Amino acid sequence: MLATIDIHVISLPQSIERRDSVKEQFRRLGLSFAFFDAIDGQSNHPDLIEMDSLRFLLRNKRYPVPGEIGCYTSHWLLWKKCYELQRPIVIMEDDFEFSAHAEKILASLGDLSQKFPILKLEKAINSKIVRSFESYNKIEVLTYKRAPNVLMAYMITPGAAEKLLNGKEKFHYPVDAYLRNSWLHGVPVRGISPPLVNFGELTKPKQSTIGCRERNFPWWAVVPRLYLKNRNSIMTHLHNYIHNLSSKTFE
Repeated sequence: MLATIDIHVISLPQSIERRDSVKEQFRRLGLSFAFFDAIDGQSNHPDLIEMDSLRFLLRNKRYPVPGEIGCYTSHWLLWKKCYELQRPIVIMEDDFEFSAHAEKILASLGDLSQKFPILKLEKAINSKIVRSFESYNKIEVLTYKRAPNVLMAYMITPGAAEKLLNGKEKFHYPVDAYLRNSWLHGVPVRGISPPLVNFGELTKPKQSTIGCRERNFPWWAVVPRLYLKNRNSIMTHLHNYIHNLSSKTFE
């Protein structure tokens, strides 16, 4: 069975162990995919985005590190690809482990993409869920209080990609924090159960390819960080509440 939506797996070319794991998992399911060579944040890649260090500091109480700039750029370029292709795609990072439901979920995403612009496909964190409802082929679509800070796997539509590319404050956060704060780009972010992927050994912090993100910051950065964190929380909760009111069972 082949997936009905193109799958792009972000991976550094030198991450041989991770790539071998990805290839073996797709081989076992008989599914096709394409590697997207992750952008090295310490390179002089022409597409590497420029983050505003001061604005990043005010929002995150630390400065950005090259690894997360490269990570953001990789997702950013795939959003652009999705918009240019004008069809939904699945974006994955290379530290996943497929769940037992992977084939069914991948085969269902084409239909789900007709209603849901962004679906997070990793295992959900229960404390983040507002509610769920059966949507399609016994796959529940989850609504969030605020989406979890992880982008291991997600489906995105061209319309959603366009909004992410044009959102507010788009280079002032790590990419997962930008996406989860839905009020910044206007796209409701939802999850699914059962998940497409689970967290495995490669997901552990010590295995991260992003690098160390220590919070070395000036003392005064605490105040704007507190204000902006609360602002984002309130605005995202409000945005999600408004969109969740209109959530109905997929038909």
